Amino acid sequence: MFLCDERHRDSARLYADDDGDDDGERQKWRTKDRMKTVSVALVLCLNIGVDPPDTMKISPCARMQCWINPMSAQPQNELDAIGKALQAQYERWQPRAKYKLQLDPTTEDMKKLCISCRRNAKGERVLLHYNGHGVPKPTANGEIWVFNKSYTQYIPLSVFDLQAWTGTPAIYVFDCSNAGLIVKSFLKLSDPSAAPKITANECILIAACGANEILPQSADLPADVFSACLTTPVKMALHWFCSNSVLRGQGISADIIDNIPGMQNNRKTPLGELNWIFTAITDTIAWNVLPRSLFQRLFRQDLLVASLFRNFLLAERIMRANNCTPVSSPRLPPTHQHPMWAAWDMAVEQCLLQMPALLSGNPDTEFVPSPFFTDQLTAFEVWLEYGSENDAPPEQLPIVLQVLLSQSHRLRALILLGRFLDLGLWAVELALSVGIFPYVLKLLQTTAPELRQILVFIWTKILALDRSCQADLVKDDGHAYFIRFLQSSNVPVEERAMAAFILAVISDGHEKGQTVCMASGLMEICLLNIPEAALPETGSPFFLRWLCLCLGKLWEDNVEAQKAACNAQAHAMLATLFAHSSPDARAAAVYSLGSLISIGHTLDPDLLQREDSKDDSQTQELMHAMSSTSVAINLLTTAEDASPMVRVETAVALSRIARAHKVFMREAAIAWKRDYDTVTARRVGMSTVDEDGDRPTSSLTVENVARSADAQQGLLDSHGECSDGGSIPLPPTYPQSQYGDDWMQERTTEGPKGGLYTQILQVLLDLATDAAPSVSAAGIKALMSVGLEMTHPIMEKATSTGSFAKDSSHLPALNIPRVGSRTSDLRLSPRNDSPLRRTTSTLISDHDPGYDSSGTLPRFGSHASLESLESPRIGGGSNDTSRFDHAHGDELPRSMIYKRSCAHFSMALLESAQEEEETPDTKRRADRLRRMYERMAETRTTEEHRLKMTEYVSSIDVGGGGVVPTSIIMHSLEPQAVAGDNRGRVHVWDHTSSRMVNKIETGLKSTDMLSLVNETDDALLLTGCVDGSVKIWRDYDKIGGESLVTAWNTLPSPTILPDTGSTGSLPMSLYKPSTHYNAHESTKAVIVWQQLTGCLYATGNAPHPLLRVWDVSSELCRETLSLQSQGTCLTAEGALLMAGTADGAVLSYDLRAPARLLSAMQTHTQPVISILLQPGGEDNLLITGCSDGQIKFCDLRNASKPFLTTEVSRPSAVPNRTPSLTALVGHPCARVIASGSSERAIKLWDLQGHNFASIQYTNSFLGQRIGSVTALSFHPNLMYLAAGSSAGHATIYSH
Repeated sequence: MFLCDERHRDSARLYADDDGDDDGERQKWRTKDRMKTVSVALVLCLNIGVDPPDTMKISPCARMQCWINPMSAQPQNELDAIGKALQAQYERWQPRAKYKLQLDPTTEDMKKLCISCRRNAKGERVLLHYNGHGVPKPTANGEIWVFNKSYTQYIPLSVFDLQAWTGTPAIYVFDCSNAGLIVKSFLKLSDPSAAPKITANECILIAACGANEILPQSADLPADVFSACLTTPVKMALHWFCSNSVLRGQGISADIIDNIPGMQNNRKTPLGELNWIFTAITDTIAWNVLPRSLFQRLFRQDLLVASLFRNFLLAERIMRANNCTPVSSPRLPPTHQHPMWAAWDMAVEQCLLQMPALLSGNPDTEFVPSPFFTDQLTAFEVWLEYGSENDAPPEQLPIVLQVLLSQSHRLRALILLGRFLDLGLWAVELALSVGIFPYVLKLLQTTAPELRQILVFIWTKILALDRSCQADLVKDDGHAYFIRFLQSSNVPVEERAMAAFILAVISDGHEKGQTVCMASGLMEICLLNIPEAALPETGSPFFLRWLCLCLGKLWEDNVEAQKAACNAQAHAMLATLFAHSSPDARAAAVYSLGSLISIGHTLDPDLLQREDSKDDSQTQELMHAMSSTSVAINLLTTAEDASPMVRVETAVALSRIARAHKVFMREAAIAWKRDYDTVTARRVGMSTVDEDGDRPTSSLTVENVARSADAQQGLLDSHGECSDGGSIPLPPTYPQSQYGDDWMQERTTEGPKGGLYTQILQVLLDLATDAAPSVSAAGIKALMSVGLEMTHPIMEKATSTGSFAKDSSHLPALNIPRVGSRTSDLRLSPRNDSPLRRTTSTLISDHDPGYDSSGTLPRFGSHASLESLESPRIGGGSNDTSRFDHAHGDELPRSMIYKRSCAHFSMALLESAQEEEETPDTKRRADRLRRMYERMAETRTTEEHRLKMTEYVSSIDVGGGGVVPTSIIMHSLEPQAVAGDNRGRVHVWDHTSSRMVNKIETGLKSTDMLSLVNETDDALLLTGCVDGSVKIWRDYDKIGGESLVTAWNTLPSPTILPDTGSTGSLPMSLYKPSTHYNAHESTKAVIVWQQLTGCLYATGNAPHPLLRVWDVSSELCRETLSLQSQGTCLTAEGALLMAGTADGAVLSYDLRAPARLLSAMQTHTQPVISILLQPGGEDNLLITGCSDGQIKFCDLRNASKPFLTTEVSRPSAVPNRTPSLTALVGHPCARVIASGSSERAIKLWDLQGHNFASIQYTNSFLGQRIGSVTALSFHPNLMYLAAGSSAGHATIYSH
């Protein structure tokens, strides 16, 4: 199959030049407004020894505060100890904060404390912890209680005052009965109906219980159970587990909790492992229950806030078990019954069961780590096997993040994480929202070789989603990790390509990233790897593409990097890739080459003129300018690439050159237009003289103008200027250049003399009128970047036939005279003394511009007078060129290859572990092939009397008003017929019911060639035009659902440069053209598709007689063969290629032979219309037909001597009458051929040359007489004949 790659599936989307920026979408995972809690105020209102008057306490009741019994010593000493213990507990979660204690404070103490904390925190968050166990409950008005100075009264303190002193942002923890009342009062501050002072986003509240609830008083729990859950969660959880566990009789009691060995920050110890598991479980619960935005705010924005809310989940579980409901703002959904708590209980149980043996003192007893993380990774792996985007996310994802902290589980966790990220961008977004980013960023500092490949894969997936991570990588020197990986020769090239992608992202639009990568030698590494990656057999096109893209991003808009690349001759190496078989690699090479052009500042022309010594910076600038001209020369060869992607990148690169050399480009355009108007005026003058005198009138056409300009250029060349199209003049002389002393020819104020900038204009015009809309749009933008006025003939041609055209009409071909094509007698005299100037201006302005191409003057639009086209002086004021600056001139076309290539990494990259089974497409293809072979076998045995395919089956009218079918084909397996007309439309209909299926506006001038690509699968429709343009369509049989797959021009465009006879560097046949060939003869393009080899052959309608062989799989021209005359027909079978020419010759080629040409036979004297190679499967039979009506039968082994000659009809004696033979086709399976002629008849012939049937009427019963035959085709494997005639009908006949 051909043309089924990713770039062909949705070419309109892939090549769309839009401004879409989804960075906002991609950065949703990032924590916005990251904060720190830098000031902590701890307020304890305990009043030890005195119970509040509104509280009835049971006996025994809870007394412990911060795990200290306040009744064991003097109250004041215990109060101080409790305060210090609470501070120590908080410091474990945020050791860098500034802590302030207030023990049994007054109102004034509270005010000073809050104001001091806010002053210290500035714009960061303040935490205020309030313990009100020794004061009355909060009031309904939102007041908490403190003391007077003598501790004889309880003084109310309004939360409004508290908030005003503390300011925002802040987090409040209220550990007291009826704490929900305080939360309600705070929420009133953000009530929209009231005058708001704060917003919910600025203030976070955590309360121990609801508005009408009393704190638990059970002696099994500490009095400050809520604070214990928040500050010492593992210890509190273990106490609660022991008090409720059925294992209390097996030596598990609260007494062993304080003796559990280890430290909480050491994950290899029992206590550290429990803390690690607790963190993973609470994170998992929160991530699975909370909305993503709330999870980000509470669990990823602030470390202390995240710890408090993680512990708040435990507090909710324990407090709800004691008939209290903790309250928070923002409010959290209930989590106390989440299934993950069962996993926590199991982990605690497994740990505590080992404690008696561990604490017994036996040295042989070792702690057995919990299988919690191993089990959770297994559960995650099961989800990966059966889960998908449509299922609930895997709840183990936060646990995978925690596992990355363990060296023993890290590799497995990373591999599973990589598999998850490979599911799609949605999976990457989920992983980043969990908080995976800082973990994998820190892992880049490791040197473990087993982690390298999976880390590169994970970072590839992350950067495919969000390329803004480049700054984080540069900040942490992460680029060095990937550069080392890129250098690793023992790593698969696909993974090295991922490293190149990552480095390209790091350098993309990031000057610091470019700088550090250049300093690390990335450019040299990429250049060193390009030759090996470009090898035909062992190389990697994918790796090569990303090496080029990485280089392009490395020096894009970075002048210093561009200069370094030029010194390393990088442009020369990249130019060698333009013949690579991968279109993606070629496009990347073009993009990289174009990135060498600096558009930040234009080259100073005055610097080029100075002959005095130049400093080093000026020398480097000139060397950079010299390399840019070399880049331009190389880029000109890629404009004829068959891949639209390559041509788009060519337009982008040339637009950068045009912008960088804007002065030279403007001079070339101005000089060109002056020449154009001068030659136009001379032609108009000649025509005017003829009206009054006896001189013959010469029709003024664009082609004549160009031909005259070419002749004048020849005179100019005879005075010493080189006219060789292969030698490219460069900008002015720079002494002691490595390119020689004549690297740029002399410039004058009339514009650059030479072909470089003129060739760029020609190529940009070709791109602007390209058959592919994406290429055309890029070409027009590139022309606009030059600064051409919309009335300039180049812009008129581009906008009338390119993507800006308002309709499908096409102007005559525009051949542009070469810049500098003036002889000495056309040198313009001073402004006030030039009668030619005045005459030209008058004629152009007064002449009626309405004549069309058949008259004397084409419609050029309004031309300015020559006085207004004076060339601006180099280095002069801007007024001279301001007319070129219009709204569109500042916008350059955008490169698409990088964005399109990045999309590859958003898709699944890992191979499925399951063996590939036979797909439905494979089965369908096999079934269709079987049906095709059965039909062909049946058709080969068709009896002779059934060869008379003269009975009408179906027909359609392609339209009136001179619209005629010019091509017609039938699908080999479906009941479909396709006809193209001379207006560029394609008609698809069902020939069994005569029902129209679809009509396609191709945008071509005419549809003269049709063929089906991949006919046994989902066929593509190939349409060709007489000018050599080809467009290939997908879903051509769906109403309005057709889409363009690719388009290109198979034949060279007419050039604006003088014809030197050179055909470039492509391989040419040694067959010499015939001496009687007319160099200016023009024929229609002939295009033939060969499915077996995947080759497209094209000839005709070219400046030189040639035949091009296109490899569609690589979208590259593989051969250019010279012909003795313009080609008129083609046929191919296997490796044998035969071409008929306008002088009646038949040429045979074998593309495998070194000489290519096998034979040349002058079979006819008139243009060959058709060559039938082994029709009907008849071995070695060759049938040719020419325009005078002769049909010759030959043996392929002795083709120079026909064994039979017959005539369709006698040639007409009337001069200039339409040729007799217009079409000649043979059935692929049946022994029958058909001919069509201008005599309004179709004749059927057997392979012995006998005419056994004719068709003269559309229908044998009262049918309309057919017109001149314009198209003819047999069904590939059934007995059907399709024909189109000048009457506008496409008809199908059968036996």
